[in-house]
Amino acid sequence: MKPSRIWFENDRIYAEDESGQALWQSLLFYPRLRRATAQQRQAFRVGAFGIHWDAIDEDVSFESFFFEPREPQGISRTLLLHPEIDRRWLANETGVGIERVMAIVMGRAKPTNEEAKTLQSALDGLAKKWQTKADDTKVA
Repeated sequence: MKPSRIWFENDRIYAEDESGQALWQSLLFYPRLRRATAQQRQAFRVGAFGIHWDAIDEDVSFESFFFEPREPQGISRTLLLHPEIDRRWLANETGVGIERVMAIVMGRAKPTNEEAKTLQSALDGLAKKWQTKADDTKVA
């Protein structure tokens, strides 16, 4: 793939290939690129295997435009939207290994039903704890 055009819209990165087909993927998979300014996003270079942004040290491979899912789902989406949730804490809390948690977060692996229940239960517990703290703050 040799992109003829690269642009950003609605939390997505788009690349138009030689045939004119627009391919996209979610910027949730690329937090540095998601947080980058418009100026930083435009300062990229195209290499043999992908796109690189020197200023923010980010790479997007051409191959990744064909990965599924292109938009994170379920637990992956929750964790990508909430980087403040410590992945190591989640791994320790659930017994799901950190490598497995990271693969699930980045969409490289789909959690088993048991993993999904365990991870979701830990996240629900964390949400309740945060809500209790928020409620206690309001009372004070």
